[in-house]
Amino acid sequence: MNKGKLIWITGLAGAGKSTSAKYLVETLKSNQIYNVAMVEGDNIRKICDNDLGYSLEERKKNAWRIVKLCEYLCSQGLIVVCGTISLYKEIHEYIYTHFDNPQIIFLNISREIINQRNQKKLYTTGKSVVGMDIKYDAPVNAAFVKEIRDSAEVFGYLDQIVKECKTNGEVTA
Repeated sequence: MNKGKLIWITGLAGAGKSTSAKYLVETLKSNQIYNVAMVEGDNIRKICDNDLGYSLEERKKNAWRIVKLCEYLCSQGLIVVCGTISLYKEIHEYIYTHFDNPQIIFLNISREIINQRNQKKLYTTGKSVVGMDIKYDAPVNAAFVKEIRDSAEVFGYLDQIVKECKTNGEVTA
C-alpha cells in the first residue's frame, strides 16, 4: 500500500482553513481521487467530547491529538487534508520529520480582515485567543504562504494540488 500524504492548512481563526480544506477534499473527490480524509481542529475537539479548553497547554494537547491522527490516517495510505490553527514550532517540526513530503499551507491573515470576519466572536474578548493573547509560531518552511485578501488565489493553489494528485497519484511539494 502507498504511504499517504499530509496537506496541513494552518492559520489564525477566520483565515479560511476549514473552507480551504473542504474545497480541496471536495475537488479531489470530484476528480475521482477518493483516498482522502479531512481532519478539522474543531471537529476533533467535538469527537473528544470537548474535554479541553483553550489555554496554551490545552491547545497544544489538541494539536498533538490532531497531528497523531493525521499520522495514523497517512499510514493507511490516505491523502489527509487537515485544517487547524496548531501554530506551534514543535508541531511543525514533527510534521517535517515524521511525514513523507508534507505540504504546510499557511493562510496569513491581517488584523484588519480578522476584525471584519470575527466569525466566532473570538477577537472581541481577546482571552485565550491565538494571535491575540496567545503567541503563535508561523511555519518556517511552508509550501505556500498567502496573505489572505482573496480566496480565489488560495483556491487556485489548491487546484494545482489536485492536478498533481491526478498526474502523479500523489501530492508533491
